[in-house]
Amino acid sequence: MKKELYVDIDGTICTLHKSFDIKDYTKGVNVPRADTGQIAAFDFEDLLNIYKDIKPYYDRIEHINSLYDDGKHNITYWTARGYRHTQLMKRAGSGSTDHITEKAAFYELTEKQLKEWGCKYHELQVATKPVWDLYICDKSIHSDDYFSKVLNG
Repeated sequence: MKKELYVDIDGTICTLHKSFDIKDYTKGVNVPRADTGQIAAFDFEDLLNIYKDIKPYYDRIEHINSLYDDGKHNITYWTARGYRHTQLMKRAGSGSTDHITEKAAFYELTEKQLKEWGCKYHELQVATKPVWDLYICDKSIHSDDYFSKVLNG
């Protein structure tokens, strides 16, 4: 039986996107802000662009690819990219389906990057991973600790 391996993208196989505060991407209409309850709109292109200048960690990608190649692992890249934005768009309750189109844009960008970086995987999940401050699980390990061990012995 194959082992299921879920791999985060940002900060795991590539640099983190430039830091941003969600409040910096609100412009004044449509989406209720959690911090103030005020209505705000996102400049979607600005939000999507924060992921365009990140750099891959090729040594980590090669390791994940080796797990794919060994045939003993199902590799799923799982990212929160777009999650917060698409959730806010759905909560806006405008009846709009823009959040579906925007989720697809995050998917397309991420899929393109993984292809350019040579990532091998069985499945890609975008905007399905919730955003959290702390994840506590008996099966998780910090990416830096994992790759330090497997790449540096």
